[in-house]
Amino acid sequence: MKYPQLLIYESDGAIAELLGKLASDQGWLIRQCRSAESIFELLKESRISVVFLKFERDLLSGLELLSQITSQYPDCPVVVVSDVKADSQQRENLACLVFDLGAKYIVFPPLTQPVAEDLANGCMISSLRMAGL
Repeated sequence: MKYPQLLIYESDGAIAELLGKLASDQGWLIRQCRSAESIFELLKESRISVVFLKFERDLLSGLELLSQITSQYPDCPVVVVSDVKADSQQRENLACLVFDLGAKYIVFPPLTQPVAEDLANGCMISSLRMAGL
């Protein structure tokens, strides 16, 4: 059996660092990418179980990327991690929008290790069960 894979789209490596030990303990592979083109190459080539998609500066590009991922890979759960500064109303609006676009979860700062691990673990278990593994 191939290792379950966690795909992380971010520019700084912070989420991969938070999830590195858990992935190692669970026998998962972490695949990182920093460009929209590479995320689709990895999704096509690899058996990705869960995607963590970090929204940084360009919110519209992140939303477009989320929409493309969820429409092309509807069985792959996507967790959105927002690094965009927003007040409570803007956060609520963004949450509604990403859920409408197909994300399973959204997390706002600060993303702590226990929260990241719980989300990754829960999504990975759910994804593996859906795949019959």
